Amino acid sequence: MPPYLFRLLTNRYALAAVLFSFWMLFFDSNSLWNQWKVSQQIEQLQLKSTYYEQEIQSIEQALEELETNAATKEKFAREHYLMKHHNEDVFVVEENN
Repeated sequence: MPPYLFRLLTNRYALAAVLFSFWMLFFDSNSLWNQWKVSQQIEQLQLKSTYYEQEIQSIEQALEELETNAATKEKFAREHYLMKHHNEDVFVVEENN
């Protein structure tokens, strides 16, 4: 073993620094593995955030169309609430899967 390596390993401050670094990198709650997992979660949450922002925009556009267009409002009421005119009959067909 070279003398400089022996001196470095017998120096208690250097040994404490090496042990502290090893502990912080692998065993601490903020270790490299935990940091990598957290960064992966952040990426997933950012993707979900952009997806939900796009969904909010499309729903707001649909709501704006529903509030301004009478034909769209009538179509929505007929499809979702089964509303009808007085001289009409409504038949609901359900598919069994």
